[in-house]
Amino acid sequence: MRDAGVPEEVHVLILDGLENLTLGAALTQAVKPADIRNRISPHVDAEKERALASAVKANEWRTGEKLFAESIRSFLRGAVQR
Repeated sequence: MRDAGVPEEVHVLILDGLENLTLGAALTQAVKPADIRNRISPHVDAEKERALASAVKANEWRTGEKLFAESIRSFLRGAVQR
């Protein structure tokens, strides 16, 4: 990280944050049934949760794996800009 210009004071934030995001994602995926494992918010009720259903439908990443990768990139951008 130092070679990439990441300030030393955020190294632990990044390492701990990545560990927490990864562990949380792994646990979340592990408890989902296999047939819905890669779907984003599969249990959203379009009638009761219109805003959330609309956001899921508008999601440009389409799979949990792609969304996770973008979440990591967003986290890293925010941590480094800090």
